[in-house]
Amino acid sequence: MRKYLLVLIFLFLFGPSSLAEGVNWQLLATSKLRSHDVDVDSIRVMKTGVQVWTKDYEDPSKGYFITYWEIRCDEWTAGVLKGLTYDGEGEILQSSPPLGGGQEPIVPGSVLENLAKMVCEQEKR
Repeated sequence: MRKYLLVLIFLFLFGPSSLAEGVNWQLLATSKLRSHDVDVDSIRVMKTGVQVWTKDYEDPSKGYFITYWEIRCDEWTAGVLKGLTYDGEGEILQSSPPLGGGQEPIVPGSVLENLAKMVCEQEKR
């Protein structure tokens, strides 16, 4: 129990930036201006939907934005649970409070639709 508590304290104090090396970013989509990655190891099937981390950037050496999504495959909706803005050195510039994941319809042809198709396949397994 004590070991479990220490791990939770560590995660609370140091957050995702300390764990960034343990992620498995894979390219999801690109546009003229931005690239969009998904951490395939973060995909979690929950009772409420599928949760996953994404990263958006123009040039990661200049900074990037990480978003924690909840996607409801049965309703084809998605909501943001958390957002973090990082500088080019991996330091957090801004962190949103928990957002509650207010769900909005997924727009056809969007990067979010590509993400939803990917993670909803995980939910089917």
